[in-house]
This record gives sequence, C-alpha cells and structure tokens, in this order.
Amino acid sequence: RRPPRSTLVPYTTLFRSLIQQDSKNIRLMPTDNEKYSVYALTAVCKCGEALRYVPMEMRTEYMCQAAVEDNPDAILYVPDEYRQQIIENIRERNDWIKYIFDDGYLSDLFIK
Repeated sequence: RRPPRSTLVPYTTLFRSLIQQDSKNIRLMPTDNEKYSVYALTAVCKCGEALRYVPMEMRTEYMCQAAVEDNPDAILYVPDEYRQQIIENIRERNDWIKYIFDDGYLSDLFIK
C-alpha cells in the first residue's frame, strides 16, 4: 500500500533540492523506476551532464531531449535509437542548435 501523499512531499522536495544543488546526486536516488525517472528528469532539465548518471535502460527519449536542449554536448549520452529523432526535433524548433549541428560543430562527431 502506498503511503499518504502528504508524507511523500517532503522527500520529493528534498531529493529535488539535492539534485538542483548537485546533479551528480542522481546516483544516490532510489532506483524504483517511476520515482527514479522523476528525479532523473529533474536533474537532466537542470544540467544536461546529469544524463550520464542515468542508467542506459532508464533513459527515455523525453529525458534525453531535455538534456540535449539544456546542453548540446549531452547528445553524447543519448542512446543510438533516440539520437537522430531528437536531433531532428530540436533542429525544427531551435535555430541555435540547428546552427551548431549544421555548422559541423557536433555533426561530424555524432551524426552518422
């Protein structure tokens, strides 16, 4: 049985606060899939580099896209099956990212 919602709030706030102070704290988060995804997404939205601490099998397309939007270098940590789609989605919406990829800054390294 799930504990009352009111008892979860302080813990969620605490975890979120820890992640925002230092995104590497994501390594210390609970590994229950649903909760971990919330913490991981909070972290990658705060700092693209945090994606490297999310286990490969728990990285979602949405999580990867949030990381790349925050820090284009995070594309290094995006699983291959999401990479091209994420790049295309971001290209359509963000001229700055499009410039970086089209200018060859990252495209030679990451786009095959």
